[in-house]
Amino acid sequence: MPNKETLSEEIIVIQDIEELRSKAGRLYHKVFTDKGDFTCFEDEVVAILKTYYDEKITVEIATNDRGFKNIRRYISSIPNVKMGETKQTFKVPEVHIGDPKTQTMYTSYAKDIFIALVAHRMDALTDKDYDELMHQAITQVIRAKEAFK
Repeated sequence: MPNKETLSEEIIVIQDIEELRSKAGRLYHKVFTDKGDFTCFEDEVVAILKTYYDEKITVEIATNDRGFKNIRRYISSIPNVKMGETKQTFKVPEVHIGDPKTQTMYTSYAKDIFIALVAHRMDALTDKDYDELMHQAITQVIRAKEAFK
């Protein structure tokens, strides 16, 4: 009889990630969170999760009829909002590039990353979501630029 799975989105805070091997020898990860323990078999997802220790993130969870909970994909990070704060604003990092050709190149990189991030999201996006994704895209370009200095 096939295992039936239910998909849901959950907001979690990652506390730790442990690499394990199944009895069959397959590598997987146990993800310890504020909502309990989950497994994750996708290496790309684990790599993303490792960058969000102690931060609120939204993930897609697959729960099967035997009660196993598996993180299937990372959806988004959730900015810390203080109680009573009604609007979250993102400060776009300043990029000082003297040469207009170089600035155009970095803008193009940020646009490409932004498009990939938007395409990765399967849900409806709000203006706040777009702001957050653009912020993430620009931040990744800045990190890459710094890494190659």
